[in-house]
Amino acid sequence: MNKRILILVVTIFLLIGTSPAYADVTLSINGKSYFPLTPAYLENGVTMIGLDNVSRVMGGTVLIDGDLYVLSKNDIKLELMVGQTTAKLNGRTYNLAAAPKMVDEEVMVPLWSVMEALGAEVEWQPQTRTVAVTYLETRKGMTPKEVMLKSNQVLTEHNTYKIRAELLEKADTGIPDQSLKNFRVLDLAVQRNPVLAHAKTSVRVEDPSPHLETSSSELIIDERVITYEGEFYTVPNFERWVKDISGKDNQNLLEDQVQYYV
Repeated sequence: MNKRILILVVTIFLLIGTSPAYADVTLSINGKSYFPLTPAYLENGVTMIGLDNVSRVMGGTVLIDGDLYVLSKNDIKLELMVGQTTAKLNGRTYNLAAAPKMVDEEVMVPLWSVMEALGAEVEWQPQTRTVAVTYLETRKGMTPKEVMLKSNQVLTEHNTYKIRAELLEKADTGIPDQSLKNFRVLDLAVQRNPVLAHAKTSVRVEDPSPHLETSSSELIIDERVITYEGEFYTVPNFERWVKDISGKDNQNLLEDQVQYYV
């Protein structure tokens, strides 16, 4: 055999033996197909996925400091370094199936290792080449249903409670740097027995009109009270109370209010 041909054949076999094996895989999140912008792929038996896609699926945040990527979710903090298979999970050493790497200006991480660190269950389904991720959203270790049951239990034990909510809404006026702002504040106080609820909503609308020297601002206040005698509310710009005659039982009415705001 010609010496040059022999060298070429040997080189090809060496490259085949040492180059990583890439193959596309299908993702499933909680039983539904998921198609990330940057497709996940299989490299040497490890599924790699973009770190941004992990944060979107799990709802976490990513902080970047050079080659250090910090993924945070609830009380979980995962620190990843590009090119290193050793990470930090809540300050403790955590081994990864593969090192994070940069691919086309996006950091790719081992899906299985990262997802499990955030509390998800991962399963490989070879028949369909699918990576199935199962994840249940929690807050302090409790599911949404458990959080609601706990909240209702606490509210029942204390009989009375207060809630304050603030909301900022912006609307595009079509004029550069001039948006319509709506500041809304809700103060709610509820007593279960005897039935008593008071809700006060304050709304301030700022209109940056180009025809005014300064932005106009108007405060609108609405109040609502629920007792055994009925529901009463104020009319904006009128100093009086109005009784709502709807015929609905006030205990049920209060329960509806509680379910809405809790």
